[in-house]
Amino acid sequence: MKTNETDFNLRDVTNNDIEFIFQLRTQTMKKDFDNTFGWDEDEQWTRAADEIQHAQIITINQVDIGVIKVVLRSRHCIYTKCKFYLTIKGKA
Repeated sequence: MKTNETDFNLRDVTNNDIEFIFQLRTQTMKKDFDNTFGWDEDEQWTRAADEIQHAQIITINQVDIGVIKVVLRSRHCIYTKCKFYLTIKGKA
């Protein structure tokens, strides 16, 4: 009997993930930036790579679907970013 279990994991980010984070950032934020501050590709690439040591890639069934960054400052935990792709292999 087959079950439909979902394998949800977090994994550490490597330099090889910066392109994924940049594409995710573009998909989730570019429209808003275009309507306000404007979108600068170089700046956004830099921001995608910023503080990756605090980031983890969110995976479902071994497919990268998002990123979360949590940065600790002093005694406070600052939740900085959490983004997800809107579709996974064509499914909403």
